[in-house]
Amino acid sequence: MKRLFVVGLLCGMVAASAVGLFLFKNRVEENVKVTQSQIHRYGDPETSIEKVRIKAFYVVPTDQNEVNEEKWRWLRARMIYALDQAALFHEVQFRRQSAIVYDIYPNPVILSRNSDYYDAGSRTVILISNEIEKRVFRPSGDLYDESFVQSGPSEYNVIGLVYEGPGGWGGAVYESGLEDPEKIADCLGISPAMVAIVEGEFADGFFLVSNKEYFFDPNFRSFGTSIVYHELGHAMGLPDRYVSKGIEIDNVSASCDEPPEQAAGVVSVRQTNDIMGLGRFKPIEINYIDRELTREMGLVE
Repeated sequence: MKRLFVVGLLCGMVAASAVGLFLFKNRVEENVKVTQSQIHRYGDPETSIEKVRIKAFYVVPTDQNEVNEEKWRWLRARMIYALDQAALFHEVQFRRQSAIVYDIYPNPVILSRNSDYYDAGSRTVILISNEIEKRVFRPSGDLYDESFVQSGPSEYNVIGLVYEGPGGWGGAVYESGLEDPEKIADCLGISPAMVAIVEGEFADGFFLVSNKEYFFDPNFRSFGTSIVYHELGHAMGLPDRYVSKGIEIDNVSASCDEPPEQAAGVVSVRQTNDIMGLGRFKPIEINYIDRELTREMGLVE
């Protein structure tokens, strides 16, 4: 069974977004009755996300390697801050029935190629993630760290990348009996640009945010952590909600015995003001996840 990465399910390509860091008190939609739920990946009740583990990396192309100890110390502190705030936001939105934990790789990862290779739009996240899986998570890899790669048997594993380059992308990993991304895309009735083959076995989802744009640019500081969670949301299967039309896939693991129109179709999408929609450019302290989305992740109200 082939593992494939699908970018921005339901609403097409994931748009680039941003990172700024502030302490906050999370907003939750009011008048919600809390009952016990089984929290799962969006639209996928078989895949639990009751505990999400992020393996986070700062990744640098060879021609952008100007990392020194002071810069890494500063950036690592910003990564901790952003991930702490994303974890708190997630815990509140899912009524403490799903939790995020994270591990940050102890050193910057200098990638094997120049930025011209990695700066490939939505492909950036999968190119880098495939390299990370080979070099860090396999015993034969030059950066393998046995203690770092450990995770619990029931955890939902996400690779999170802070990239010394442009971009903001995220998506979830599914399985398919087909080998070719174009055939998979044709089967599902979606663009081949939304599908990529995953070479590793560790991750259930990936996301990437730009260091230069989202950690350093002052224009993004007021809403940057919202962007971190927006892209992480895609890694848990959440769709974009800031476009009016998109692709809805009923069975991303379909064997393709069915005609493509039975597996996917263009649908109208309800735009929302939450963190997966127009609210991604708002501070996280006034943000939320739309109830329609959390219902599709098993949250009982």
